[in-house]
Formats: sequence, C-alpha cells, structure tokens
Amino acid sequence: MLFRSRYSIKTLLITGMVLIIMQAGAHFLFELSGNSLDNKAGDLIYRYANENGATPQPSPRVVFLNINDLTYEYLRSNQLDRKFLATAMNELSSFSPDAVMFDIIFARPSDAVSDSIFAAALSDAGNICLPAGFSATLEKHGGIEKEGVYYRRLMDEFRIFPKEVGTGNPFHAGRGMVQDDQFSAAAATSGHITALSESDGVYRFYPLVLKLDSGYIPTSTVAMFCRMYDVEPDSIVIKWGESLTIPALKESKLEKDVVIPIDEHGQTYIPYPVKWQEDKRKMEIRNFITRSSDPELTDELTSFYEGNVVFVGDVSTGISDSGPTTLDNAAPLVVIHAALMNALLTGSFFKTFKDSWFLFVVVVATALLGLLSLFKNGLYFHTLFGILILVSFPFSYFLVTERVIFPMITFQANILVAYLALLVTVQYTAAKEQSFIKSAFSRYLSPTVVDRLIDNPESLKLGGEERELTVLFSDIAGFTTISETIKPAELVKMLNEYFTEMTRIVTNNGGIIDKFIGDAIMAEFGAPLHFDGHAVSAVKAALEMQRKCDELNLRRTNPAQPEIRMRVGINTGGVILGNMGSQQVFDYTVVGDTVNLASRLEGAGKLYGVNIMISEPVHDQIKATGIHTRVLDIIKVKGKNKSVKVFEVISDENFRAFGDYFNTFDEALQLYFVKSFEKSEALFTKCLELKPGDPASAEFLRRISYLKVDPPSADWDGSFTMKEK
Repeated sequence: MLFRSRYSIKTLLITGMVLIIMQAGAHFLFELSGNSLDNKAGDLIYRYANENGATPQPSPRVVFLNINDLTYEYLRSNQLDRKFLATAMNELSSFSPDAVMFDIIFARPSDAVSDSIFAAALSDAGNICLPAGFSATLEKHGGIEKEGVYYRRLMDEFRIFPKEVGTGNPFHAGRGMVQDDQFSAAAATSGHITALSESDGVYRFYPLVLKLDSGYIPTSTVAMFCRMYDVEPDSIVIKWGESLTIPALKESKLEKDVVIPIDEHGQTYIPYPVKWQEDKRKMEIRNFITRSSDPELTDELTSFYEGNVVFVGDVSTGISDSGPTTLDNAAPLVVIHAALMNALLTGSFFKTFKDSWFLFVVVVATALLGLLSLFKNGLYFHTLFGILILVSFPFSYFLVTERVIFPMITFQANILVAYLALLVTVQYTAAKEQSFIKSAFSRYLSPTVVDRLIDNPESLKLGGEERELTVLFSDIAGFTTISETIKPAELVKMLNEYFTEMTRIVTNNGGIIDKFIGDAIMAEFGAPLHFDGHAVSAVKAALEMQRKCDELNLRRTNPAQPEIRMRVGINTGGVILGNMGSQQVFDYTVVGDTVNLASRLEGAGKLYGVNIMISEPVHDQIKATGIHTRVLDIIKVKGKNKSVKVFEVISDENFRAFGDYFNTFDEALQLYFVKSFEKSEALFTKCLELKPGDPASAEFLRRISYLKVDPPSADWDGSFTMKEK
C-alpha cells in the first residue's frame, strides 16, 4: 500500500490545512518578511551577484569630486576653505556638468569674504543642489517653523505636492540642519539627505520623500533629477506601498516615466552599483583644480564631467557621515545619493517580492509537503523539503538579477516549520497506531462493561451520552517518598495488593474502574448502567477503602515498609460517558468538568489533612443516610472561577473520638464566613487544643492573620482560591 492509514491521512490533511491557515493568518497579521535575517541573507546574495556583474552597473554619468585627507593636508587646516571650494566650483562649471550636489551642509558662516566668494560661485553655476538634513519619525507632529532663507524657500519652492494614491505611512520631517542663508539663496535646488539605517546599522532602504505639513520634502537626488529633465515636481505620482513615478510629460526632457518601487513608508531599496574602494569615477578636489589648469588635460576632464552629475562629498578619515552598506562594511554616505541617481539614470531600481505572491509560494510549497507526507515512503517528503531549502538560494540569486529582493530566510523558516509540524504528525500517528496494537493485549475492562458491549454490539463505536454520575479519584499520600524508600519489586507487590483490594471494593459497591494512573485510581458510580444512589455508593466505597488501608498496614509483615495512606475526592454531576478514541481503538470513559473537579478535590484534601473530600452535590445525596460529614471550606480549585462548597466525610470512629473538635470547628467556620474573625480565631485556636496539629485549623488561622491586616471586599463569599492542583 502506497499511502498511510486513514487515521494518519486524515490527521496529516488537518495538520496541513491548519498550517496553511496559520501561514495566511501570520502573513496578514504580522510583517514577517524583511527581518534582519532576510536582510543579511539578501546582502550576501546581492554582494555575490555584484561580484558576478549581475547587479546594476555604475553609470559614467555619475561621478565624485572628493574632499579627502590629501585635501586637508593641502589646506593645512581641519576646516574647508570656502574660497578654495569657490575656485573648484568655478573650474567645474567650465566643464558643463548637468548638476552638482554637495553632500555637505554649510550650516554656519565662516570668513565673510570667503563665504561671499563661495556663494557667488554657487549662484554663477546655476545647477548646484545644497541639501538639508532632517530628523525623521513615523509619528506625526506639528511641522517645522523656522526663520531664514532656507525655510522660506523650502516652503515656497523646494516642498512638493505630489498626487497620492492609497494610504501610506510616510516619515515626517522634524528638526533639521540646513544651509546658511547666503548659500541657501544661491542654491538652484534642494532636498533632504536623511538616511535611515536598519536595526543592524546597514543602509539598505532610503525614504524618497519626507512629510512636511500638507506637502513633502523630496530627496535631493529626486529634486536634482526633476530639475535636470524639466519635470515639475508636483506632477510626481505616489502610489503608497507600490511606486513613486516621475512622469514623462510633453514639456519635460524625459522619454518615458521613471517608476521607483516604494514601500508604505516611501522607502526604496538602494541599488549600490559598485564597492566604494573599487569605484573608478572619483577625483580628489585639489587634484581636479590642479589638472583643470593644464590645457593638455582639458579633453579628459571634459569627458569626465560634461553632462554628468557630480557629487561633492567629504570622504576623509574619521568623518561621521559614513556607515555600512549592502556592499561595504564602511563607506561615505554620499554613495547612497550617487546610487539613487545611478538608478534614476539607468532605470535599475529594485522591488521587493510581492506579499501576495510570497504567500502563494509558501502555501503551494506547504501543500506539496503535506501531500507527499501521505505516502508511506518518507523519501519523497524529505527530498522535497531538501529541494525547497536548497533551491531557495539560486532562486533568490535569480530574482536579484531580475531586480527583485526575495525574503529567503522567511521562506525557509515557513518551510521548516511546515516540515517539522508534518514530521511530528507522522511520528505521532505512527506511534498512536502502534500503541493501539499494544493496548489490545493489556486492556482492562470491568465485567459490567463487557456485558453491556455483548448485549449492545452497536455501541462498539465512537460516541458518548450525557449522564449524571459520581466520579471518585483516589491517590496514595506521599507515594513519591514511598517509592524512594523501598525496592522496585516490593513496590510493585505492594501496589498490586493495594489495587486488588481497592478494585474489589469499588466493584462491590456498584462502581467501575476507569483507569489506574500511576498510584491513582479513577472510578465511576452510575456507569455503564445507571442506578439510584450512586453518590452514596461512592462515599461508602471511599470509607471502606480507608478501612482497608488500615487493615493492609496492620497485616504488613515487613515493619520497614512505610504505611499506605490515601486521599479521596468525590464529585457528582453531568459528564459525557461512552467510547472515546479513534476509529480503530477506544476507551470506555467519562470526560467533563465533573471529572476535573473530583480530581482537584482529591488533591485539595492535603491542605486540610482530610482523607475524603466531597462536593456539595455529593453531600446533598448522602445527608439523609447517617454518614457523618462536616463543612470544610468554600474553595475555587485551580483553573476554575466558580466557588464550590466542600465537605469532609468522617468515619464513625473519628466522629466519636473528636466530636467536640468537629462541633467547635463548625462554629468557628460559620463565624469566619460572616467575617467575625476575632471570635473565629479564638475557636480555631481551641480546635488545635482539641486536636493538636490539625492542618485545617492551622490553615484558617493563617488566613485570618492576613484578613485582619487586609480585610476582604464587601462581596466576599468566603471562598479560597487554590493555587495548586
């Protein structure tokens, strides 16, 4: 047979469907892709693709005019001489570049004469972009209100009002560093140079616009590009989460629209074309000035600068304006703006893998894994998993060559989770089926259950019925300590003797043994055949079980063996009764809150030092029988919010021996419930005199000491919440 059993197939199909639903839910509720691991893996793939020439190539129209260590050595100063910069700009203008952008903010005046000469050079050039740097946050604020030439031009000229489609979550411009007034007046255009790194410090994405009041501040590269091609910036169209489009209007020089993929924040992936140290498009500014005076080098410099975009940046040692990029561990951040201009000129922007397609790929892969897990031969299943993990590497590389960023690690994580979940399900169902075979040879059924099944063979199927009955749980007190003090063989012999006697008592009183759980016994009264008085039978059985324990302890021949003491919890109520399990093998058992409470009552008896604890429904059925009981407490067992009144069942011997104690305890408890703590405390103290070491009295005295300091609320019902099972 090629496929697994019906049970396994059904379980695996359910697991597969749950996985797909969870993947879809996680996809819509959480932003799983684009995490730091995806980014790091993407960096490695992008770097490898770059080394193989599969990423955007550097455009010769983007060049650098660098200010570096040699420049400062030449100037013999740690500050830039603006007269020196003016000379460079005048010389550069003679070679007719399309645009020049300073990745420097001249925020303060220096020497008045030098500043005036530099401002004149900027104005004469007529194509200089002097940017500004702003803080950026996703939180909205009141905008920027500053005085000065730059801010006036920002609000009147540099700010843009693009057409917006959809709803985005753009970064908002905050406080900034801007150009000094006389330089701001001389600039041809401006934009922001606000670079935001990822959580690991790497600069991978860049915001193309920053929100400012009702408009936006574009990045300097976009502002320069629009000016170079006579595009009205307000004609830009932003589709949030999709693209920013610079349209090719009739009056512009653009031949076709420039479409830049963006996310909901207006960020685009930075397509670095080359490592900084390997970039050949650089020239040091002092060297440029020297070479520009040599007529023999005029043609070379004209070829280098004419019609190109020049980025002037300070790349000297120790500058703060540097950081890691996709290609470099450290690079001056002027490479960001150059990379964006490179992409604008060559149309080589990247887009991220579409979320809907990513979910589709994950769901299809999970579905295939789920289908192959149905085969008995697991080779298909494991092979597909290996293929999906391994193929994700070349697939991610291929997408990079197609200008798409794929969240490879998130994809692999989804596949790994699906694989492990299906693998665990396969192992679980296999183990379950094996346990069915083993249990067939070790199953215990009481004679009454067997008789019912013989009389009603149609009941030999899954299902159940609602029924009121009584559930009894018993447990050996301190069993762990007992098991550590005697040899395993003696322990098994002792348990066998104990279980034999307890089983006989249960069945003689009309009950059935549901199961043995370690040293614990679970029994039902009123099943499988209903009979009146099942609660009374359960309590009588519990009393008899206690007496039998005393007899077993008395006749034990080995004095070194510890005594057996047991606790019993009994509850009456509605349950689901019937055959429960799989289609192949099942158990005749009961489930429901009634069962859970009976188990909790057995454990709660330890706190009060009682052997038999019953619920109020049990007490209601036995109170007319002459069986001695006392109210013990009102409790909320662990995992339940509803309070339950509980009682102790008292043997005739104990009732005769401690009659005064029980009467005093009852009086003390009634006073406790009405918040008369002073009188109650005195009576509980007297209880300890009548029955030294009584855990129940000690417990209430402990509570009273707290309640006197921190009185209960007006609606207190006297209940106590159990913190343990």
